[in-house]
Amino acid sequence: MITDGAGNYYGTTSGNYGGIFKYSASSGIQLLASFNITNGQEPVAGLIEVGGTIYGTAAAGGTGSNGFGTTGVGTFFQYTTQFGIQALGSFSNTTGYSPQSGLITDGSGDFFGTTRLGGASSDGTIYKYSAGGGIQALGTFTGANGAMPNGGLVSDGAGNYYGAASSGGANNAGGIYKYSAGSGIQLLASFTGANGSAPESSLVADGAGTTSARRRSAAQTAPAGSISTPAPAASSCSPPSTARTDRIRKPI
Repeated sequence: MITDGAGNYYGTTSGNYGGIFKYSASSGIQLLASFNITNGQEPVAGLIEVGGTIYGTAAAGGTGSNGFGTTGVGTFFQYTTQFGIQALGSFSNTTGYSPQSGLITDGSGDFFGTTRLGGASSDGTIYKYSAGGGIQALGTFTGANGAMPNGGLVSDGAGNYYGAASSGGANNAGGIYKYSAGSGIQLLASFTGANGSAPESSLVADGAGTTSARRRSAAQTAPAGSISTPAPAASSCSPPSTARTDRIRKPI
C-alpha cells in the first residue's frame, strides 16, 4: 500500500475485476473506484503516486492481444478522484503482457517495469511507459538471461536497472539480471536451488554493490498531505522514485 501521511492508505483488490481502495482508522475500508475490464482487470502489483495522480498496472483487461487469440492481457492505468481509473495503455505480446510487478519512475514522466509473459521469446519483458510513446518493450527475456520476472526493478541512477527473474538462467531456477540500453538484459548470476530458487520479489541495494531479494515491507509515512511510497534502503543503487510492490497475486 501507499500512504498520504495523514493516516490514509491506498491499495488494490483483484476480486470481481478489482478496485482501488482507501483505508483510514475513522472510516475503515472504502472503495474508491472499480476496474471494468476496459480500464484493466485483476491488478496484482503495487501503486505509485506522482504529482497527486496514482499509477499502476493491471494483469488483465484492456484491448491488447497475447498473439495467441486472447485479448485483454493487461493495462497501464492512472487514478484520479476526478476521473477514476483510466487506461493509459494496453499490454500486448509485442510489449510483453501480464505485468506482476510495481513501477519505478525516472522523475521525468517515464515509468519502468516488467511483464511476466510475452515479448520475442514469450518469457517476459522490461518495458517503459511514457505519455508520448505509450508502452514500449526495452528488453526481452529469453530464458538464458532469465524468464518470467515477477519482481520489479531498481535503478542505479545511471541508466542501469536490476531485478530478479523467477525462472530461466543456468539452472532454470531464476537469476539476477541487469538491463542497460547498450547491452540489453544480461544475466549476472543464477539461482541453483542450494542458494534459493524462483525469486518473486524485487531487489534492494545496500550501497556497496550488493543486492538482495526482499519481501515487500509496509508503507512508510510521508509528510501530511502527500501520498508517498516507501523509500528503498539508502544506496547508490536506489531509483529516483520507487513504486511499492505488493506480494505477487496477493496485494496487501
